[in-house]
Amino acid sequence: MLHWRRDRTAFAISGGGARGAAQVGMLRALIERGITPDLIVGVSIGAWNGAWIAYRPELEWVKQLEQVWRQVSRRTLDMVWWRAARNMVRRKPSLYEGGGLSRFVARHLQVHNFEDLAVPLHTVAIDLTMGTKAVFSHGALAPAVLASSAIPGVFPPVVIEGRQHVDGGLVEDTIVYPSNEKPEHTLVLIKPDNFRFPTGRPGNVIDFFSRTGLYIVAIKVHRMSTAEAMEFYEPVREILRSRMNDTMAVKSKAVLEKEFGFRIPAKTEVALGELLGPLAGDLQFENIVKFMSGRAPSECDAVTLQQPGTEKCIAIVYEGHEAVRKIRDVLGPTDPSKAPPGSIRREFGSTIMVNAAHASDSVENARREMRIVRIGQENIFQRVIEEFYGKG
Repeated sequence: MLHWRRDRTAFAISGGGARGAAQVGMLRALIERGITPDLIVGVSIGAWNGAWIAYRPELEWVKQLEQVWRQVSRRTLDMVWWRAARNMVRRKPSLYEGGGLSRFVARHLQVHNFEDLAVPLHTVAIDLTMGTKAVFSHGALAPAVLASSAIPGVFPPVVIEGRQHVDGGLVEDTIVYPSNEKPEHTLVLIKPDNFRFPTGRPGNVIDFFSRTGLYIVAIKVHRMSTAEAMEFYEPVREILRSRMNDTMAVKSKAVLEKEFGFRIPAKTEVALGELLGPLAGDLQFENIVKFMSGRAPSECDAVTLQQPGTEKCIAIVYEGHEAVRKIRDVLGPTDPSKAPPGSIRREFGSTIMVNAAHASDSVENARREMRIVRIGQENIFQRVIEEFYGKG
């Protein structure tokens, strides 16, 4: 038999939906070998499994968890097709109300508070109100487990201390792909136009993206600074500067001929376009930056440029095979009037700028954009464990 020697051991249990059943086998194998935790960190379905094992880190208790998993079905969680269809018709922010999941958690959790667990437990969720990760380790246990499992667009956010919380979203390292599939990461921004009024639009947009079958591996509410917006959309700037030449040539010719009563030669018309096109492109770029951050570059000093903006968006990282293509297929083209029926921009967009969402157009751009909005880079498990044990 393996003899495990250690000073302190932490179990970091990540997400992955139904793959949580596989975690039970892992937990059983560890405990059978005498490896028990001094600390547990759980996110998403890992929060549920973590809460169970934190109550009694014993072999017989893990075997009971196996039985619970064998009984779980969509029906036991009230995740039936007609509920999803009804909520979609009513344009609800989530497919399911979450009552089935709440009853399931309440029925199976053995204690009410974190303090009653045998092993310290930390659960991780996303605080949508503040746009940060939230770590729970004290107080009521069930709401924290539910918050960590509230998949955006599937279950409604869980309100804790007046703030909305959803699934921590860190399902990386538990997703298994066939050998012929190479997973990609891509970034989606649910744009500020979805937050002008209190509606279910953000949840509905996320629901459309969920039809791709991709995994959400990171999510945050983000207030883009003007500097971030400028860097984020810089590739668009040169495109706008070059594409506006013909439009500005035609418009300026018409205005000048009407104002002064003489004809503008073709060569002069071209020159007008070359002169005014880049200026018009710069103005459109300013409008995009202001739309995303709430402030135009020309309105900011050096300090204000770096400050969080007044507009908010939701940044989501999706993972899966051909993730970039799948997300953009559901999103539709930039111009909502040219987007096919059933696409996000056709259903929720109104203009080229006010078009509901942004999605990366390549894996390389996804990496660049994720760096700018600072998402998908933090290892929350490592931070929590270091706070508990200290840095070694």
